[in-house]
Amino acid sequence: MAIKFKNPFARENKEGEVKNEINDNPYLQSRKMWQDLYGNAENRYKWSRRINLLLGFGLVVSIFGLISLGRESKIVPYVILMRNNEVIATGATVQSKFDSMKPQLGQYFLQQFITNMRSVSVDGNIAKQNMITAYALSKGDATKQLKDYFDKDNKYILAQTETVSIQIYYINKLPNNVYEAGWAEDTKDIKTNQDLGIKKYIGQFTYDWGGTPTNSMIFQYNPFGFYVLTISIAPVMG
Repeated sequence: MAIKFKNPFARENKEGEVKNEINDNPYLQSRKMWQDLYGNAENRYKWSRRINLLLGFGLVVSIFGLISLGRESKIVPYVILMRNNEVIATGATVQSKFDSMKPQLGQYFLQQFITNMRSVSVDGNIAKQNMITAYALSKGDATKQLKDYFDKDNKYILAQTETVSIQIYYINKLPNNVYEAGWAEDTKDIKTNQDLGIKKYIGQFTYDWGGTPTNSMIFQYNPFGFYVLTISIAPVMG
């Protein structure tokens, strides 16, 4: 049996013949150049589209991330609640801390509401600020009750003859979003500074927390959205 040996130079010779054939044929040279330049164009186009899609998706995600970060407040408001020049409550206005401070804040704003509503000052600017603040702390029926009260007891006319100062004795929180308050109104003659009498009153006020006001004027006087909804006031006899 004869044994055949494969010539290791046969393939090299064949490849050399093919190269020589291409080099000698201008058509084959052009065809090879075309394939080298454009033969893989479709594959390159597909890969470039995939890369572009991935880059575009990453860009969109980055933009939305930047917008989300931009909308987040970088400032955490800090509340300092004072009464008679004494600090009675402090804390950052995160929701949990704010909820725990609502009873104290509610009492403070109700005290302001009663004082602004019932006091009489000879200073026209103070009288105006008192009425604006009272309106900013009211909503619904309470706003209408305030208007009727100011129309009946015109603060500017009263201020021509007398002043009224308010001293609040207590403010108690009752069920169903109700505060009860007791106070005294000290009336004095503006010419003689003579006491014209002290009258005591008791009142019940329903209230609600309405969130941060969007109206800039209301926000200036009522930044936490505490609103008196109804007003019920009666004199204390005896």
